[in-house]
Amino acid sequence: MSFYHIDLKNASICVNFSLRAVIQSTMKKICLSILFFLFVCAGCSTKFSLVPYLSENRYAVYLGEAHGVKVQANAVTREYPYLADGLIGELSTVIEVSVTMDEKPDLPTISFTVDEKTYGGELSYDTVSGKYSYSCTLSPTADAIDFTVAGKTVTAIKMNKTDNTELILSKVAESESEYLTPMRSGKYFLGEVYLRTIYDDGIYYYVGIVDQSGTIYSLLTDEDGNVLARKK
Repeated sequence: MSFYHIDLKNASICVNFSLRAVIQSTMKKICLSILFFLFVCAGCSTKFSLVPYLSENRYAVYLGEAHGVKVQANAVTREYPYLADGLIGELSTVIEVSVTMDEKPDLPTISFTVDEKTYGGELSYDTVSGKYSYSCTLSPTADAIDFTVAGKTVTAIKMNKTDNTELILSKVAESESEYLTPMRSGKYFLGEVYLRTIYDDGIYYYVGIVDQSGTIYSLLTDEDGNVLARKK
């Protein structure tokens, strides 16, 4: 009769070692799964923003009137060339000044000082609108600008005291998500955005969403970003 000798001690060690390896492998997989879940959740929690897709942002409006002269100055960051094609071109910031006068001088000029530097020159006249205009590269942040037009000084006050760019576009991205979702490709937005501050007895904002076919979806919001009107 043959007998087989079983080394119970070594068998126990082998079983324990195998069990420990299985547990370690399982724990490793669980940890990797948790890390992957956290990574995915982090990506999902990142809010979609329209700000990087701004191709025009009229972020400040200055208004003033005195001595029969009305001045409106807009501070605008805009792409050049200016094309409604759903793509963002090279951006630059300018101040655009519009002037109306009771009297029409032969050679109207304008001058103003911002951050101790003087700007100005001859005003251009538009026969259709009956307004004079001037523009130059400048990024004004002052609460008021003194303009000298044809020898008369007009102080233009900044009507919107805060830059609400982030707030307005955040509210629009939320309220218009159904329209915007088809224009998104992964983390990218296939379009461009116009944002214009408007003053009409209060602050309003025009938002234009342009797709790559040139179609513009237009919105009017109040100062808090609530949509008042839509047009496509």
